[in-house]
This record gives sequence, structure tokens and C-alpha cells, in this order.
Amino acid sequence: MRKTLLIVPLLFACELPAAEEGLDDLQAPLGGFDFRREEPLFGPAHREQFIQAGESEVLQASTVAPRSAAAGDTALWVGWGHFLADRTDDEVADWTGTLSVEEGTLSLLRTIKFDRNDRILPAPDERTVAFESRTRPHFDGLVTRASTTGSAPAPVTLMTRNGAFHHTPGSTALVEETDLGNGVRVAFVSVPLSEEVPCAHAVVGGRWRGLERGDRRRGVTHRLLGRWFTPEGELVGHWRAFAGQRQDGTRVFFGKVINPDGDALALLKGTVTDGVATVDVLDASEAVVGTLTLNLPLEGGAPGHTLSVANLSACLAAP
Repeated sequence: MRKTLLIVPLLFACELPAAEEGLDDLQAPLGGFDFRREEPLFGPAHREQFIQAGESEVLQASTVAPRSAAAGDTALWVGWGHFLADRTDDEVADWTGTLSVEEGTLSLLRTIKFDRNDRILPAPDERTVAFESRTRPHFDGLVTRASTTGSAPAPVTLMTRNGAFHHTPGSTALVEETDLGNGVRVAFVSVPLSEEVPCAHAVVGGRWRGLERGDRRRGVTHRLLGRWFTPEGELVGHWRAFAGQRQDGTRVFFGKVINPDGDALALLKGTVTDGVATVDVLDASEAVVGTLTLNLPLEGGAPGHTLSVANLSACLAAP
């Protein structure tokens, strides 16, 4: 997402005004974003950053055909490894193992970042997905659907050669991460499915990235890019956002969501308090159609990843 500026040497010591740089605007009501169509991945100025961060990739469809979804089912995401790529780590980690629910069934929907050395293995029973996975600079993962005959979702266990990890889904969307050190994490996202409320949730992932030239002078403290998915792993689109402090001292957050063709789907507008962004999702009429909460990394700290669930009252659609 870096911009290349061609300027004469005499201007090297000067910073151009924001309007000339074409930068986002912290002072504008919607951060300078609008519902105009964008180029895919927000165009050449941003495409390189999306690709470098791996946020342009699409989940791989599984060859395992899941049964039809039923009300009360839970979409379950699980990932393991370096969520922020670490190319200095030359040690391959073997995560081969199983993902299972205590009762009911578990259906595979998607694999995440599986390459030619990773594969789904024959499952021992209908409550289990077995896999072979090895990671080094990146991470792998699964998107599944858990079904239960009980009144509450069943507990889930990820059993790997690097340890066992547990998660208990609830009646609301949950995100749970375990930090194993050296940038390695295990993450669970569980989202209750409902046939009565279409598009009730979106799984939101992204990478905080470096600031652009002039950002600190203008009060911009964070920049983010990422992808939006349905709870069952279908790509909705890409998004980019930024946060910072306005001239009056208020801390704000703005963003935009587009589909893979570049059509605008939503704008994001929020406030930041104690490192947490509380964000409204707006449609083309600027009506609030959802909410989202994000934890911001420390200012000046190393870039990291973000993982959250947006609660929606309507499907995101181009105007």
C-alpha cells in the first residue's frame, strides 16, 4: 500500500500537503472514504501491500462435501502458526493432528493456506477432521461446521503434535487465541448459524501495517488491510482502514469494504478508547447495519494481525 512519489531533490526535506499526497483524511466525517467503486485490492497503490501480507489469497475449497446447514449449527474456524508471516523462522513446525467435537458431527468446509505438503486425512469418525499440516513462516487452518443434538454447542478440541487446545462455543460469536511465544498462535473463532437471520455475522481478519509518509504529522497512528468472509468461509471482499487522533483530541477509526471486483460494500466509522476500536458498519445511505470491535496494537509497536466477528443486521451489498 505504499505510494511512490516523484519529486525534485529540493523538495526532499519538505512534506507535501495531504491533499496533494492523496492521503486519507482524519478530519473528514467518514475519513475521506465514500461509496465510489475502487480497483480490485484498492488499486496499484495498495495491491502490493495486500499481496505481501497474504491478504489477497482466497481460502481453498475442500473436496469434502458438508451436509446442509441447520439452525443451531456453529461455524468453527481454527488456525495455527505465524498469523503474521515470519520469514526469519527457519524451523518447520509439525501440526499434524485432529479437530473434533465431543458430540454431534463436524463437517469440513474449507482449508486455510494448505499447500502441496498439507492434506486432509481420512477421518476416524463423523465428529473428527484429521489433517497433516506443517508451517514455517505462515499458518494453516480449517473452516468447519459443528452440529449438535444438544441444547448447547459441544466443546471442541484441536489435538496436534504441538499440544492440545480447547474451545467451547457459546450462544454468541467468540474469538479465542492462545499465544505460544515467538509469534506463534492458535486461534478459534466460533459463530452460531441461524437460518432465520441471513448475513447475521462476518468473520473479519486483517494485518496492521506500517504507516505512510506524513501519517504521524497528521495524527494517523494505525493502518490495516484484510478480508471479510461469511462464517462458512466464502470471501465477501477486502477492506482497508486507518485510525488516529483528530485535532480536537478525539481518537477515531475509518475504513471501507469492497467486493473482489472493487464495488463498495460498506464504510466503517468508529471511536477508539483504551486501544479498542468500537466501529459501526454503514451502508450506502449511511445507516448502521452492523458493529465491530477491534483491538489496536500499541503505537509504534510491531505490526500484528487482527481477528474479529462483525454483527450484522443486513447483508453487505453494492449500492
